[in-house]
Amino acid sequence: MSDPVNQQTQAPAVADKTVVLGAWLFKRGKAKSSEYKKRYFSLYDDGTLEYAEKEGGQVKGKIALREALTIPGLDKENDNKFVIRVPLADREYKMYSPNEEHAKKWHSVVVAAAINQDWLKSALSGVELKKIHATSKGSAKKTVKISGSSLAGAYSKDVLLSGLTKITVGKDTEVLKKECNVDLVADQLFSLHLEDRTVDFDAGSKDTVDLWARNLPLVQTFMASQEARNIKFRFKKKVGKNFLARVIDPVVEANPGQPEQQEPAAADKAADKEEEAGADKQ
Repeated sequence: MSDPVNQQTQAPAVADKTVVLGAWLFKRGKAKSSEYKKRYFSLYDDGTLEYAEKEGGQVKGKIALREALTIPGLDKENDNKFVIRVPLADREYKMYSPNEEHAKKWHSVVVAAAINQDWLKSALSGVELKKIHATSKGSAKKTVKISGSSLAGAYSKDVLLSGLTKITVGKDTEVLKKECNVDLVADQLFSLHLEDRTVDFDAGSKDTVDLWARNLPLVQTFMASQEARNIKFRFKKKVGKNFLARVIDPVVEANPGQPEQQEPAAADKAADKEEEAGADKQ
């Protein structure tokens, strides 16, 4: 017997977007006291995650993954709740699968869908940034090119995803706080804190800083999740809509089979009428 919780499907195009993956997950309502309810989720190639009470049913809500502030790692609430969290500006969505492997795959896909595709395409093709050096005569900027499938940095030995512990924005490092850098515009600066050093950049605009500060950690999380699942996946320069497709393919192929079916809690079924009344809005 097939398992509706772990079942994954690839659906045809709908209007101007395409469903790239669908599966059953359990979703918590907006109120903190809400129960989890079984919902069918459809992921579109534009980064939108929609959910309904049944496959092909009326859409009850949409989650714009590319507006997520970040995507935290997979949480474990108890022995059979492996939770994916999607924090947006106005609320946090929580979904879980009772199967850990299934949850890991969907977490990886959600992270990939949250990455800004235009930024990633530029980063892989090659982006020039100003690397800041402090000298005895003041600050100096050297144009460096960040590019390649590993997002290699200013030097051939630098790989920005290797040893990256955090990203800070503004004049947050010793170099940027120096008096010689007083003319630098704070909201155009970001710093990559690696295990053995810090690299400071002038991005030239706040929008560019925001793109790097949000998306580079997502790429790091995605690559870590791929490694954890032993799926060999390499970024290619042609990203676009094919990016998600290349993520989905190994996810579907790596399906370990159909585990024992997990039934939703009785409270989930009892709450359906409440949701119809609008208690479980987006």
